[in-house]
Amino acid sequence: MTTRLPPSATEPLYARLKIALRQMIGAGLRPGNQLPTEAELCERYGVSRITVREAMRVLEAEGVIVRRQGKGTFVADARPREPAAYFGAVKDDFGAHDTDGVGRTVSCEVLSADLRIAGRLNVEPGTEVYRIRSRRLARDVPVCYQISYVPKPLVGLIDVAAIEQRSLYDRLEHALGETIEEAQESVDIVVADRYRARQLDVELDTPLLLIERVVFSRSGVAVEYSRSFYNPKRVTLRFSSRRSAEAGAPRRALPRRDETQRAASRAPEPVRRSRRKTAPAARTRHE
Repeated sequence: MTTRLPPSATEPLYARLKIALRQMIGAGLRPGNQLPTEAELCERYGVSRITVREAMRVLEAEGVIVRRQGKGTFVADARPREPAAYFGAVKDDFGAHDTDGVGRTVSCEVLSADLRIAGRLNVEPGTEVYRIRSRRLARDVPVCYQISYVPKPLVGLIDVAAIEQRSLYDRLEHALGETIEEAQESVDIVVADRYRARQLDVELDTPLLLIERVVFSRSGVAVEYSRSFYNPKRVTLRFSSRRSAEAGAPRRALPRRDETQRAASRAPEPVRRSRRKTAPAARTRHE
């Protein structure tokens, strides 16, 4: 029996297969588990071997799977993630741009959240979400291709024109009645597949910066899950971090330099001991 791929009017077939394979992996496969063969995937999803190979190539480049010669394809080991303290810290090399809003919208459609999207947004699988594809431009040059998922119950009906006229975060804050104040982000390196290469106007397999972000409101509601692909030749990441007390010695207040100087000026002069001069000892002849 053929398994249907996720529907999409704009996404190429291999990209839809890649999503289906991610769903299959997230539904219960663990690192080290073997995936079905190319022939089995062709039969299961009703696609050609070329489509399967392209989807596998992208998943391997993203670090989701590993292919071992003569053995098969396996789920990759989970890589450790290091925390980074920054939020909306991307600038293109022409100056700052609106990191909160959506740039030039490519498409906006409603779909049912799969296990991965539902897990990020903390909603039930099958919940209707908006998938908003957009590009950010600097001097008419694409610097970012972004896919955002927003729970439909949070914002109600929206259209492409409304998104372009108003910041997406402004709409979410208005709908929730509270501010958006936190994001969990991770940074990775991937290569451009045909679709992303076309959106960013780069060559196939060009290295891209991938920033995955889940945005939360003040009360902790997950309002957006996004995957942003940046051309690293046109962006710079800025990091801001603070050393916590847990990282070392307990935090303590240090006096400012001017306070230290004033304290020093008020301090009494130290008492100096007088030293008596003594005559040098007589030298012996053998010295």
